[in-house]
Amino acid sequence: MNEDNYEPTEPSQPEADPRILRHAARIWRKAAVRPADRRVLLAELSAELTAAGAAGLPASTVIGEDPEHTLRAWADERGLSGRSLRVLLVVPATMVGIAVGFAVQGAVLFIEFTRTTTAIWVIPPYVILGLYAVTALLAYLLAVNVTFMTLRQVRDPRSGSTAKWLAAILPAGAAVATAAGVGVARALGFTTEPGTFVAVITVVSIVLAATATFARYFATRPRTAVTAAS
Repeated sequence: MNEDNYEPTEPSQPEADPRILRHAARIWRKAAVRPADRRVLLAELSAELTAAGAAGLPASTVIGEDPEHTLRAWADERGLSGRSLRVLLVVPATMVGIAVGFAVQGAVLFIEFTRTTTAIWVIPPYVILGLYAVTALLAYLLAVNVTFMTLRQVRDPRSGSTAKWLAAILPAGAAVATAAGVGVARALGFTTEPGTFVAVITVVSIVLAATATFARYFATRPRTAVTAAS
């Protein structure tokens, strides 16, 4: 080996422990931090850990003895927690609550749509109207509570405000969904074909899913925006 060609190299810089970064990403995901904000926080954390490692300090000088509490506080102090829409959680939870609440009424409607003209319908109208009222109330309560419990299960910091917004705007969404369903049924000639039933349910579901999404959007707005709007 020719010693004249030897060039000293700089020692490699320490890097942030990827296990800590993955753990932080999970914590911030549970805190409903938006993906873009998570990337910013992870970049800051990586820089802090790298600097601590270069100074010969342990990771605990950055994330403390309770990493989950410290990392959650990072997001909370910046107002980044609870900002993710979490549509894949909110919409299915709301729709499940509504579907369970309207299960009986849905069966009655399906029978009404598909029965033959010679079939005898023996249920009095006032019973049907009462059934509609009870199932509508049940669907409303289940939609709000199932959504709240689903978000609470994943420790979402805006679970309560999401449930409140959903409770506030779901009646209006249900009215729009009903009008849209009637409009579709009318456009299809109020036929008794199963296709009409499917089309009506599809349109109603889309409107209700949009309602749940709007409720979550209002709940995840920055606190300053909510205060200014009020």
